[in-house]
Amino acid sequence: MSGLHADPLARFLLAAALVVLFSHVLGVLVGRLGHAPVIGEILGGLLLGPSALD
Repeated sequence: MSGLHADPLARFLLAAALVVLFSHVLGVLVGRLGHAPVIGEILGGLLLGPSALD
């Protein structure tokens, strides 16, 4: 059994942390462009959310 399939909770927490980190980075980038950071955070969650939790 490989390490990725051994612990579903660890896999979920890693995926959730990745989504949060990616959303935060996009929020900072969009904020530097003069828009509200929440727009980048929502966009990051939409782009990565469904694919990261599979």
